[in-house]
Parts: sequence; structure tokens; C-alpha cells
Amino acid sequence: MPTDSEIWDGNFHLISLHSSIKHIGSNAKNIKDFLKFMAKYITNKQIDPSRANKLDDFKGVGEVVWNFISSVYDANWDVLSADNNFISLRKKIMAKFTSRIQLSS
Repeated sequence: MPTDSEIWDGNFHLISLHSSIKHIGSNAKNIKDFLKFMAKYITNKQIDPSRANKLDDFKGVGEVVWNFISSVYDANWDVLSADNNFISLRKKIMAKFTSRIQLSS
């Protein structure tokens, strides 16, 4: 819920909640920058699974991540170019998650 005060803090940049196309570029940049920050944060934090799984704050993280990924597809952002070679986000994701191992019959 975008109005949930607990998920917003002073370091989060303004994202327009209006559907105007004129804001989508800066909104996408802010989302991308925030996701980079989150990826770096997660990469730099090592956890002890035996202790972390007991933390209530971690419950539901999988659902939130899945909802984010689903929203990218539902809004058709997966067809946008994801790099300078105009490769779509969908193709980039498929390349990361598709096995490159050829199974012999």
C-alpha cells in the first residue's frame, strides 16, 4: 500500500502516484536506483538462517518480491528495452533463469 507510513523513510525519493506519462521516466529511474540500493544492501548483509528465519520482519518477503515481479509483467514493463542493445527486460530475465545445460535424451 503506497500510503503505509512504515515503508517510507526520508531517504526514499519522491515517486509520482499519478498516471501521467510525463513522470514515468523519473519514477522509473528512482525505482531502479532504489532497487540497486536494495541489491547492494542485501549483498553486503550476511545472515545466519537459523536465526534470521525466526524474525517476523522476514516473513512475507517472498510474497512481496513475487508481487513486484508480477507487477512488472502485469504493467507490460517486461517489453521495455533493458539495455543499450534494445534487448527487452523479458528476454534478459529469461536468459538469467533459463537453464543453459542441454539435457541428452
